[in-house]
Amino acid sequence: MSTLAPVAPLDFPSAPVRIDDVPRPTKPARRLWRTLLNRPRPARRFAPRLTFDPTLAGLDPAVAAHWGELLLIEDVASILHRDGTVTWLRHIVAWLYGAENLADWDEIVRTYDSRKEVHRVLTAQLYPVEGKPRMIKPTVQQFAYAGARGSRAGRSLQFNFHPLRPGVVVEFEEQYDEFVADRAGPLLVNQFFLQTRAPCLRRRYTAAVAAPYELHYRVHHSDVQPALRRDKEYSIAAWELSDAEGTEYDNWNPPPRDFLPWIDVSTAAEWGRFARQLRQELVRPAGSKTTAETERLAQELTADKPTPLAQARSAYAYAARSVRYGRPPAEHQARNTRAASQVFEDLRGDCKDKSSLLVQLLRQMGMQAEIAVLLTADEGRTPFLPSARFNHAIVRATVEGVVHWLDPASGLFTFGQLPEGDTGVAAMILDGETFAFDRVAFPDKERFDTIRRWQGRIDEQGDFVGQLHAEYNGESAARLRQALIDRTAEHCERALRSWLGNEHPGFEADQLCYTAPDDLDGPLSVSCQMRAERIARRVQDAILVQPPWYGAIDMNGPFASPTRRQPLVVPAFYQTDEQFTIELPPGTEPLAAPEPAAHACDWARYDCLLKAEGNTIRCRRRLRLAGRGAHVPAERFNEFRRFWQLAYWSDTNPIVMKRVSAT
Repeated sequence: MSTLAPVAPLDFPSAPVRIDDVPRPTKPARRLWRTLLNRPRPARRFAPRLTFDPTLAGLDPAVAAHWGELLLIEDVASILHRDGTVTWLRHIVAWLYGAENLADWDEIVRTYDSRKEVHRVLTAQLYPVEGKPRMIKPTVQQFAYAGARGSRAGRSLQFNFHPLRPGVVVEFEEQYDEFVADRAGPLLVNQFFLQTRAPCLRRRYTAAVAAPYELHYRVHHSDVQPALRRDKEYSIAAWELSDAEGTEYDNWNPPPRDFLPWIDVSTAAEWGRFARQLRQELVRPAGSKTTAETERLAQELTADKPTPLAQARSAYAYAARSVRYGRPPAEHQARNTRAASQVFEDLRGDCKDKSSLLVQLLRQMGMQAEIAVLLTADEGRTPFLPSARFNHAIVRATVEGVVHWLDPASGLFTFGQLPEGDTGVAAMILDGETFAFDRVAFPDKERFDTIRRWQGRIDEQGDFVGQLHAEYNGESAARLRQALIDRTAEHCERALRSWLGNEHPGFEADQLCYTAPDDLDGPLSVSCQMRAERIARRVQDAILVQPPWYGAIDMNGPFASPTRRQPLVVPAFYQTDEQFTIELPPGTEPLAAPEPAAHACDWARYDCLLKAEGNTIRCRRRLRLAGRGAHVPAERFNEFRRFWQLAYWSDTNPIVMKRVSAT
């Protein structure tokens, strides 16, 4: 019999597991006759239809106007049948007010392949502010899928809701039936949010699974428990809420999965079936034998590289720089990696193609390397139950006993550095025979994203004249490399002027130069002459010197408000180190300097020192943000805001100098 139960916190297998030793998924039972005939299956027996009052009696329109919409019903059901096929049922009723919310309903399109599935819209209705309800009839189109011989199996259903204006109610109920099991075997995987941007009067999610399959579920950020029941061979779990609150979402919230309540369901008890599928798609298509082109390229890349680390850097630089991101249009939907010969032909590939090529090059050089698949952190770092919910491929390489994570598809990052979205997430490591999980490491705490060293003087007019030497790592280095590498000297000069002008408004740069290793080893360095007006300001006999810190802290954005209702996201890693050595005009001496500042909280640290020695000012400032996947809870926002406020005050503190009379 099928069973259902909550599962314990996810334990990724860290030791290698042989893929071929993992049991195959349970085979489907005898097919349903409706599946054989490509007919919709009855679904309402698992989730009886919810009703609503179209007169909206007792409801306050101000609530709908505030949120842009009020959901009267959000009802979703997913059913796994005994033959391994799935039915999805969705019923939405929304009271619309906001302009964007109304625009979302201008046109609804559903497309499906009738050879494998059927999509039915059971209800499409508009309830105008005045007048009778209107049924919305679809425009139906047929088309042939690419590669289909003479078959016009494609169906497109287009629904245009009209007229729409604030105060209308729309209703849309649809059912989708699959007639072919998932490529990883019979499977039901889904996620459902119990809280969304708009409030909802009645929200329900139902999962039904037929024997012999088992439903596993986990509820995140909530203690809501499902109602459990049985219907013949089906086990059913249903979560239902009334008067669910809305979420005031902004640009500074974490991904929804990391703080909103949601339900994760899966009928897979382990990860092996997905490792087997991904091996077929990512590892085996590349071929078990190294091509002559790969061997020749590996020899060329290692010809003048005396150490394994230098060789690995050259392979990474080739995959990141020489192979452009993307695929020919005809291959956009293909799930298999491109063969190395195809990549060499047009020097083109997506993340899995570039990672596969890099793995082959590193192995040809005698190093251990595997493809790693992950779900990037912009989708959330809360782990899923076993499933194939991955969206990116990178490489884990071991060079001289040290593990390096490499992403040749996300830009021209320094060797061993990654975009923030790759870090702090669990990655499935694949080779030809085994799989395991490893967590992609956050950057080393000793690494700084930017290091700036200023050396110069302030002239009689209070202008700064001097030199800047800056080093960039991480995201900044990748973006700047993209603008500079393989470009003409004239273009590079314009790009650098624009870059430095944005970093330091009001500064004028001259005599620009930069160094960027071809193998992407080490930071990108920029040196130039800089001039800025009125760094020093006279106030009677005093001179106020304000260091022009990069990215000076302001009380804006999320810190403009003293409270928050939702958590605040903190960058997983950001560190900047800036130092000034400034000579003052003759005839000045220090009068007052701020006390050294050192502020810290659980998510950040700030240090600032300004001191005067004779007519020389020395200033140093370090700012470290290290959320490392954590975020600031709403109830602790004031604590972080206070830290930010103290850092803001320290950032704006000047050194006070005075003029002295000549004797």
